[in-house]
Parts: sequence; C-alpha cells; structure tokens
Amino acid sequence: MTLFLRQKIYIFAVFFFTISTISAQTFSISGVVRDAKTAEVVPFANVFIANTTKGTTTNEKGEYTLTKIPVGTVIISVSMLGYAPARQNVRSEIATPKENIDFTINPNEQELSEVKVSSSRDKTWEKQFQRFSKALLGDTPLTKACTIKDGYLINFEEAKGILRATTSRPIELENLALGYRVFFTMTSFLLANDEIQYQGYARFEELKPVSEKELKNWTLNRKTAFEGSDRHLFWALAQHQLKTEGYEAFVDAVGFNPANRTAMFFGQLNKSILPITLDSLIKKGRIANEFRIKFPKRIELHFASPY
Repeated sequence: MTLFLRQKIYIFAVFFFTISTISAQTFSISGVVRDAKTAEVVPFANVFIANTTKGTTTNEKGEYTLTKIPVGTVIISVSMLGYAPARQNVRSEIATPKENIDFTINPNEQELSEVKVSSSRDKTWEKQFQRFSKALLGDTPLTKACTIKDGYLINFEEAKGILRATTSRPIELENLALGYRVFFTMTSFLLANDEIQYQGYARFEELKPVSEKELKNWTLNRKTAFEGSDRHLFWALAQHQLKTEGYEAFVDAVGFNPANRTAMFFGQLNKSILPITLDSLIKKGRIANEFRIKFPKRIELHFASPY
C-alpha cells in the first residue's frame, strides 16, 4: 500500500453519531411555515431533512408532514424562493406519533430586490468559479459528470490569497454519475491554498435513469463514493470494522510535533507515528442506533479501499 493511495483524515474531540437501520424506531414531524413579517402561511415551501432525500412541500395552508424519521437528531430545513433558508435541530429518543415544529422564514430582501441576475461574468469571476467548483466537487473521475447549474448566482471575494464564496439561495447541482439532483444551502465557504472550509446542508432528489445500464452504473458509483466518506467511516466505527473496511488509525508519539511530519510515512511509522485501535473508544449512546466516541488526542486516519 503506497502513501499516495491514502486519504488522510484528522480528528479531534468528541463525536456523537447515529447509524440508520431498517429496524430503527421512527417518529413524525408536522407543522406550519409562516412569513416572519406578515405571519401569513407560506404554501409550496420545501421542507426536508438535511442531507437526505426525505422531504415534502407545504400545502395551500402552509402545512407539512414528514414521516418515518429514524429516532435521534436530525436537521429540519425549509427553503423557498424569495426567503432566507431556515433550519431547526430536532431530537427524539423514542418513537412518537407526531411532533409539532413550526417555522417562520424571513423574506430575503437582497434576492427580492434583484430585478435581473446576469449569467455573464468577467474573467476574474470565471477563474474564481473554476477554483470553487474543483474545491466543492472534488477532482475525481466521477466529478466530471457533476455540474453546478446556477453558478452565476455565486459571488466571490478574494483577498490575501483567501477566496470566499456566498450566495443568496441554494445552489442546484446535477450529479449524473450518482443519479442525484442536489440543492445545497451553503452557509460558508473559504479556500486558502490547499485548505478548504465550507459548511451547508443539502436536499437530494433522485434522478430517473434512462436505462437499466444507467441504473447499474449509478448503483456501482454510489458504492464507490460511499467508501472513504464520513458516513462510511462512522458506519465502520459503529460496526467495529474499521480495519476490514480499509481504515487505519495513528497517533503522534509522546513529544512529537506533528508539524515535523514528512512525506516518508513508513519511515516514521512506529517511531514518531504509532498505530492505535479505536474499537475500545466506541460507546453506546442513549438510543439503540446512537454511538459516542471520544478521542484522547489528535487521531490520524488513513483510508485505502480493501476492495
């Protein structure tokens, strides 16, 4: 196994995570979405569980219902053209018939005041958008089939080598490699040299395949994309299958400064970099499919697919 095939992940502090299972208990959420200024109901707003395909739209009375939500903590988000997105963290530790969560959403004055959004940008913007796209989508064979449909809505600011991006509405992405349309609400984005920091939450819609062959390709590509992802990592941790799934964990030797790391990983292995087993750090949470892990120090995870 060579170093360049590995993905490195650095982890600190305490993580709580849940693993969804078919037999998991579920609960439901319903409520009403209203305009924060007028208190009038907002029909046809998108209400969804962040980073999933589970979602719905409000009816003419501004009402919505989401069902079969696995117990645990989820983010319920609301988006609507002309309004700033809103979200709430919702937690349920037991199966309940229905919880009531109402939303008030604020009109987006900036968006409402825009008479026309130009699809043409200058050369500087084009270069910034290319950097943004590569940072957000990645640089793999699968990303060649991913496009940002409304990139012209994104604004950039660049100073002292730091690129920041903002947008007043969710970005629409089409992923023809995995078969999804994604609406990404970006709350922050920063790119400085090789350091990328961004936050947000997404609503996924499954595309309809045009053939059985395309469906098979999507299924295979989704499995490939899952390997090495954060979801894969947490699943492997919960199942105590970190090593068999291709992960290895390391810590710094006592007194070693990680800033002194070199590219010669195997030359430092068992000297300044020591292997560690994480299974003993996994603890059960308060509900059946919830887990807790507390890292005693900086943990370095390497991933290389075993398949």
